[in-house]
Amino acid sequence: MDDTTTPSKNDEVVYSDFYTLGLCKTDFGNTMAFTGQYPVNSKRSQAGTWHFNTKVAGTIEVTFSDTGSSGTGTNRYLVVNGEETEYYTCRDGSSADQKTSGAISVAAGDVTITGSKAIRVYKIVFTPAESSDTRTITAAKEYTTHCDTVALDFSGITDAKPYYVSAADTTAGTVTLSKFDNDIVPLHEGYILWNTTSETSFEVPVYDADVSFSGTNYLWGSYSTVIPISETMLEHYDIYILKDGVFVPSTTGTFPVNHALLAIGKSSNAKFSIVFDDGTNGINEVKTAANNGKIYNLQGIEVKDASNGIFIKNGKKFMK
Repeated sequence: MDDTTTPSKNDEVVYSDFYTLGLCKTDFGNTMAFTGQYPVNSKRSQAGTWHFNTKVAGTIEVTFSDTGSSGTGTNRYLVVNGEETEYYTCRDGSSADQKTSGAISVAAGDVTITGSKAIRVYKIVFTPAESSDTRTITAAKEYTTHCDTVALDFSGITDAKPYYVSAADTTAGTVTLSKFDNDIVPLHEGYILWNTTSETSFEVPVYDADVSFSGTNYLWGSYSTVIPISETMLEHYDIYILKDGVFVPSTTGTFPVNHALLAIGKSSNAKFSIVFDDGTNGINEVKTAANNGKIYNLQGIEVKDASNGIFIKNGKKFMK
């Protein structure tokens, strides 16, 4: 920032890398806005309001001081979200009295930080609150699609794991399922839950920290409202819904909240079967008899008619 770009005290300045500037350490991102007399200068900012947004509740700790412009004995209180806190700073002689507040609770959403009178801020640390919140996720045997308004942590659940569709092979008519990093599903991401038990629901912890997803996911999630399958949608994509473990075409109707559909560029495939990305993060293989060419179900029982389900042959899973 130079003399030609220095904003006025009424301009909001957005810092996309506040942490690098030495003023902020967060677990939700590094973007923060400041409106005031002196934007970031010499690793501090002064006489204004600091503003950021968090998706989860937590606490903040603020290192701040008097501006050095007042006489001794003037208390300047830290103000968070319009409420004056118990923490204050007071010039002592000729030097500014730098202090760090205790942990101040903040709710998810907008957070503003200022002073009862002008203060300097040196650092803001945000710590997400631990949460005991859970989501009840219903699950059919084998496959179910889902989507949610919060991130979910499946790492402690051994019998049901979330997958996203990372690839679609229109020639082979297959889609590839890959695991999310650390079994954590970001909010708003469509996913398939693979359930290897007879359980019909799981209590899944909400993951409070911010988590991003940078991969390709062919699943479209419906997390807030029922979505109709429209003509406009079908102009660009073939739409498939999960039925009996296979994605089949759908050209009409809607798909409900908290579920997902498969959207593929125009392909004309009659269906898409599911395969797993076992190369890096596949599912533990079910132990069966030796590689003898026989076909088994997921319970390890030999079957003669491998139709409509997931089966194992020579130690490998396949679907009919």
